[in-house]
Amino acid sequence: MPKHIWLDADPGHDDAMAILLALHLSEIKLLGISTTHGNTSSHCTALNAARCLHAFGADRQIRVYPGASKPLILPVKYDAEIHGEDGLGGVEGLLPQDDPSLLDWFAKDSEGATIRALEGMATSIRTTWNKGAGSKVHVVATGPMTNIALFVSAYPDLLHAVEEFVFMGGGVGVGNRSPAAGGVRSVYRS
Repeated sequence: MPKHIWLDADPGHDDAMAILLALHLSEIKLLGISTTHGNTSSHCTALNAARCLHAFGADRQIRVYPGASKPLILPVKYDAEIHGEDGLGGVEGLLPQDDPSLLDWFAKDSEGATIRALEGMATSIRTTWNKGAGSKVHVVATGPMTNIALFVSAYPDLLHAVEEFVFMGGGVGVGNRSPAAGGVRSVYRS
């Protein structure tokens, strides 16, 4: 039985690979992707997630849910010299960010408005728990954990439906700025 995964990411080069793996590993069922500020602006990370879904032949049911545009406390900071202005600098073969078909990958409500990260995470986790006879979701965070902090604060009643939070932790305020950057895998299990 595959693990139900919710991916919270800031798609630059590293998270593009995480999306590729999440889509094509048989032991993973990717539920959705929430995006956050980080390697570039939240606008660009959301579009990058859609670009990756398109390029990697994702199931059309998987959607992007844009999330936090800035940290809760610290000022916004991007490192364009590392990931390029759009977060995927130097990558060839992707749809351009202004391609209107990318918007088809964004989750929409019945009125056509984009569903945001917190609502998407909560709905998916609740649905997976209720539909799957108690199936828990593994939340994987590969970018700044702003969406996760907001989710835990806004939906403490859903934490029972999360098997674990797995995150790549890096240095606060220093970013991906050295050959040793990349973070540490940490896990919180409920």
